[in-house]
Amino acid sequence: DGSTPFVILSTPGEEKTISLWNGTSNDAPPANWYTVGFDDSAWPDSIERAEGLLVPPAGAAKVWPRAGAVIMGEGIVMRRTFALPAGAISAASITVRVDDAVTAIYVNGVAVFLGSTGVIGPIDAPAELIAGADNVIAIAGSDLFAQAHWAAYRLEGSTV
Repeated sequence: DGSTPFVILSTPGEEKTISLWNGTSNDAPPANWYTVGFDDSAWPDSIERAEGLLVPPAGAAKVWPRAGAVIMGEGIVMRRTFALPAGAISAASITVRVDDAVTAIYVNGVAVFLGSTGVIGPIDAPAELIAGADNVIAIAGSDLFAQAHWAAYRLEGSTV
């Protein structure tokens, strides 16, 4: 059919991510952290987490900003910049799962989800994506219980 499929998965080392935890509560995320032009170069790379019984989206890795003990209530934000194939985007959707809560999902600075739930999606996101250019997925989440902490996503679609 002439389409070019694409899949972007959470992958240790590919996301820039920070913990908002300051020792007693969460700080606010940096201003405009979810926008395309935000400089995340000082943020650490994501690392892989293995704990928890929940299953991430197909093929996606469980990632978090740091190793170590689970901190009940810890909030995190993460970003990933990626390029898509040239052409017109014919379909795209994103699925996100955070153990325990996804609180925001942005695609190129546009909110595609704001709320609080453990899993969201698939959400249609073609209007926010740009074929043949750099794009940004930005996700906020939090760990509500001292059992496991990780975030994972799968963005998939095609261009023609």
